[in-house]
Amino acid sequence: MTATAQVTSIRRDPVTAASTWMVAWEVTGGGADSGEFTETHVGTVGVRVGEVQVLN
Repeated sequence: MTATAQVTSIRRDPVTAASTWMVAWEVTGGGADSGEFTETHVGTVGVRVGEVQVLN
C-alpha cells in the first residue's frame, strides 16, 4: 500500500517560555552578610506548525 501525503498548510506560531528561580545566599565567614534575589528569563521562538492530509 502506498499513501501520498499533501501538506495543506504551514504556519509559524510564537511560543513563549519563562523560567524563574530565587537564590537565597549567606556569607559564612569574614563578615555576616546575606540576601536573596529572583531571576526571570523569558524567551520567544517561532515554531512551525503544519497540517498534513494523507491521500489514499
